[in-house]
Amino acid sequence: MPRILAGVKPITIAKEWNQRGIPTVTGAQWRAATVRNIFTNPRICGWRTYQGAILRNESGNPVNGVWEPILTPDEYNDVLAAWITSADKPPSRLGSIGRGYRTVYLLSPFVRCGKCSARMVGIRQRDRNGKLVEKYRCPSKGQGGCGGVFCVASPVNEYIKALVIAEHKKVQLRKMKNTPPWPKTKELADLQARIDDMTRKFEKGKISEKRYWPSLERMEKDEAVLLREKRIYDGQQQARKLVSTDLAKKWDEPDFSMEQKQAAIAQTLSAVVIMSVGKGKRTFNPDERIKPIFR
Repeated sequence: MPRILAGVKPITIAKEWNQRGIPTVTGAQWRAATVRNIFTNPRICGWRTYQGAILRNESGNPVNGVWEPILTPDEYNDVLAAWITSADKPPSRLGSIGRGYRTVYLLSPFVRCGKCSARMVGIRQRDRNGKLVEKYRCPSKGQGGCGGVFCVASPVNEYIKALVIAEHKKVQLRKMKNTPPWPKTKELADLQARIDDMTRKFEKGKISEKRYWPSLERMEKDEAVLLREKRIYDGQQQARKLVSTDLAKKWDEPDFSMEQKQAAIAQTLSAVVIMSVGKGKRTFNPDERIKPIFR
């Protein structure tokens, strides 16, 4: 759970389980969709389903199954906030995490060309000794860039890593204010109180079925929207807290994934601009080559 909230994606978990030889029920390889479906299935927190929908009792509450739940309802809602995409959810600045170079090269979501501002891409090229070396380069003019800026990735990665860790340490040393509460807490509580009050009146025969059911449907739709917004907000806040804790220690641990590193960088930087330098300069000077754009 902490890793999911801190930014680990289904494809990363699938790869880890395949590498560890953990089999699926059918013996096939794990896939991102399979992992996502497992963790976002309501049955994982003990709720019964029918044709993919949560079964509810007469009071509108989920019907519990007879099996032992793996996640609590709150944990399940946190997973939904982290992994379920929606038009209402702000697009990730990390792009399509989990596919292609975006998880192979640390700064691919952030590096920009200092000459034309195009997004740079990660590549592997052989050096004079035949060794594969990771680089960031600006795409050619036909691919939306200028093709005029490139650099070896490792010193840039190390510099940005040190910079981000230093910024996180500064945050930890400051007196941290409590995370502001979700701004619609009262709106949700008032709505739920109205639903409960109307249900009690209906049960006592003070409201007719013709009036009760349409009103309940409208209010439950509003409640579902608010609950979803709250899950997203809570999940984002929890992820920020988890990523910012002991970052220097966690960074080089095997289970600290590429997504978590990129999420940590994204909290500090919105872009990393790679500047062009004159021909013949071989010494890496971060003050000349790198222009970090702080958030």
